[in-house]
Amino acid sequence: MKKRDFNLTGFDRDTYGEGNRAYQLRKGHCDVYTKGDTQLYFSYETLVAFKVAGYHLVCIQNYWGPTTGKHLNWIENYKDHRYDCDAFEMLAKQYLEPLEVLDTRDPIKTVGAISAMFSLMSKDKADTVDQRARFYKTIDGISFPPDWHDLPAEEKIKRIDALDAFALEGK
Repeated sequence: MKKRDFNLTGFDRDTYGEGNRAYQLRKGHCDVYTKGDTQLYFSYETLVAFKVAGYHLVCIQNYWGPTTGKHLNWIENYKDHRYDCDAFEMLAKQYLEPLEVLDTRDPIKTVGAISAMFSLMSKDKADTVDQRARFYKTIDGISFPPDWHDLPAEEKIKRIDALDAFALEGK
């Protein structure tokens, strides 16, 4: 989960860790956002721990590198108290969704709607197919084949239309 996946309105930003806090705030890339009894801990842009009222600190295992490992050690020094990725995601959804902290918008549906509208507004789909592909390329994890630019326009349109159908209808 990246920082952009969260509604941080009303949260106060600080830093965590040892040493000079002003230095850490600028350089450490370890932020904590606090609102009431809720705390969200980020390493760079990734949520790595959270604490909500009535539940213990939830901290993820280190899947990244030594700097994030250092951040995790500052949050929770006991590695056997950390959750694997799937358990962490499940707990984050369970405890953060009711607080409306998670932004549940689906970027694929949003881009699919934009692409489909762009297609409908265009007189010639062949003229817009590469722009529609650029919309999808903004989503992490979506890529196009290396020979995309060499494909005939009809094939590109067929593929983008199928991607729109999947994004909007799950088909």
